[in-house]
Order: sequence, then C-alpha cells, then structure tokens
Amino acid sequence: MKKTKKAHASEQKEAKKTSSKSSKPNSGNSNKREPVPIPPLEDFLEAGAHFGHRTSRWHPNMERYLYDVRNGVHIIDIIKSMKKLKKALAAIQEAADQGRIMIVGTKGQASTAVREIAQKVGAYYIDSRWPGGLFTNFDVMKKSLRRLRELEEDIITADLHRTKKEVIMMKREDDRLNRLYKGIKLMEKLPKLVIIIDTKIEQNAVREAKICDIPVVALVDSNSNPDLIDYPVPANDDSIKSIRLFIELFGKAIKGGRRANALITLRKDYEAKLSRMRKQHEQEVARKKAMEEAELARLQALKEGKSVSDGGRVVRVVKSGKAEKTEADKSKTAKESGKAADKAKEVKKSDKKDKKEDKATKTKKAKKAKKAKK
Repeated sequence: MKKTKKAHASEQKEAKKTSSKSSKPNSGNSNKREPVPIPPLEDFLEAGAHFGHRTSRWHPNMERYLYDVRNGVHIIDIIKSMKKLKKALAAIQEAADQGRIMIVGTKGQASTAVREIAQKVGAYYIDSRWPGGLFTNFDVMKKSLRRLRELEEDIITADLHRTKKEVIMMKREDDRLNRLYKGIKLMEKLPKLVIIIDTKIEQNAVREAKICDIPVVALVDSNSNPDLIDYPVPANDDSIKSIRLFIELFGKAIKGGRRANALITLRKDYEAKLSRMRKQHEQEVARKKAMEEAELARLQALKEGKSVSDGGRVVRVVKSGKAEKTEADKSKTAKESGKAADKAKEVKKSDKKDKKEDKATKTKKAKKAKKAKK
C-alpha cells in the first residue's frame, strides 16, 4: 500500500500534465465539447478529499485506490482519483448530449449542493429519499409524477369550487409528493446516466441502475465497493467541501449539453405556466369580489332610497308610506289621528248604549211572558 516518494512524485507530474491538457481548447472538432478542466491537487487536499474512513471500516476492493494509513485512518490516493475523475467527466459530457442526467444525494451533507447544482445546470435530482422502484417500476411511478403535476394546477383554483377541508388535504398531498418527486416531476424517460454521492447509503439506487443498464458515476469512499460502479471516483464522500467540489465539477460537465439545456427551458415553461394560472386566478377572485361589493352597495342604496344607476339609467326609489316627512306634515297627521280617535270613542259609547237598551227590552219581554203563562 505504501509507495516511494519518487513514484508518487512521478504520478503527480502525470496528473498535472493531464489536467493541463484537459484545460487546453479543442480546436480540431467544433462539435465536440471541450473537456472540463480539473483543479490542481492542492484544491482536493484543501477540501479533504483524501481522507477515508477508519481502517476497521474499509472495503478490501478499495485497496488499489488507497495511499497510506495515518492515525488509524485510510488516506485515498488523489492522483488516481484525478485520473478516474477525468474519465467520469468525459462520460458525463457525452451522456448530457444524448439524454438526461440524474444526481442522487440524500444525505444531509450533499442534499443542498445536489439541489442547487441540478437546478442550475439542468439535471434531474433526488435530495430527500430514494423512491423505491423509480427505475425498475417507472411506468407506475409516472402516474405519481402526473398526479403531482395535476395537483399543482388544481390547487391554484381549488378555493373557488372546493371546501376548506378538501383544499387542506390537497395541499398536504402536494407537499408529500413534492418532497419525493420535486426534482423529477418532469421526467418522462429514464436518465442516460446517474451520479451518486455515497454508494453505501444509496444502495437501492445503484442496484436499480444496474438492473436497468444505466451507467453510474459515483464518489466512492474507503468503505465502499468500487467494482459495482461503472465510473468510480475515489474520494471523501462525507466532507461538505469535498462533496461540493466534485458536484460542481459534475455540474460543469452537464452544463451546455443539448438535453440539459432543453430541461432548463422545460422547467422555466412549467413555472411560467403555473405563475400565469395564479395570476389569472387572482384576477378572477378580484373581479368577483368587486362585483359582490358593487351589489352590496346597490342593495344598501335601495334600502336608503337613494338614486341608483342601472344600465346607464338613473333610478329614483321612493318607498310608499315610509318617505321622510316635514314638521307640518307630522302635525297634520297628529291632528287627524286625534280626531279619528275621538270619533272612535263616540262610536264605542253609542254601541254600549245600544247594547244596554237591547238588554233592557229583552228582560221586559221575558217578564211579560212569564206573567202571561201564570
């Protein structure tokens, strides 16, 4: 495992030559993309890309990529990593012209960098949890992706024709699906190549990619098996600086690819469509609110007896028997009501007298009839 200083120095010179060659422009073929320039060795050392795991956790197949053991920790040979990295970047560039690329990194140190770089360069990404059967059962997974897109469109106008409970349930389902499929919701076909951060954690992704014959580029630490990967890049997959350094290099290889640019425009068109639907919905809600306010104002004016414009005509509404009265009108009505009350009293008195007289006559007649019988 240990090497002489001369052998290692010669490998360093070769690595510098390869990096300098890759940085030169390719003037021979205009259609072929220029290779991604590889940073100098010092940048990898500063990022801690050479640190592996403890010797008790190593994988025997990684022995050929290890340089030394220090303080019980394996040291990865960065010179060999740079050579492997060059091959991996070339494979990524070629795949980016032929199809889509997917980046998988669900661990906390990698998820943010994966999401940012994938959105920037035009790649699919998985940053929360690997959805089982994404590759091997893709026909069924497409239904979930289609459901997510339909749900995002329905939520915009849901408050017009659905209850509050239904809207809340729809938003919960949208959040759940977005956590899983946000980076792949526009995916219609399997990717041409998969980039994986930490093959130990993403074992399911590696297994499904192998079943579907999808090439894999992966950061391989000292505790992983490089033989399972098509383009292994031996490096530290736990350090945030190391992960970001390699993901940025992978992003440069993806950027500029024909299919990558198409995905960027597709995402922009989809977001523009959603924003346009939101704007139309807001305008419709504002229009309905204005109509309701106008109708309430019209009804209020009708109650108060004010003039209301109706289709260009001015209508004066006067309520019969309830119009406002002047003081003179009020006094006249008071006098008339007083006279009517006096008349009513006189009529009542006369009615009482008539009733008494009728009773008296009836009693007299009754007495006379009794005497006649006797």
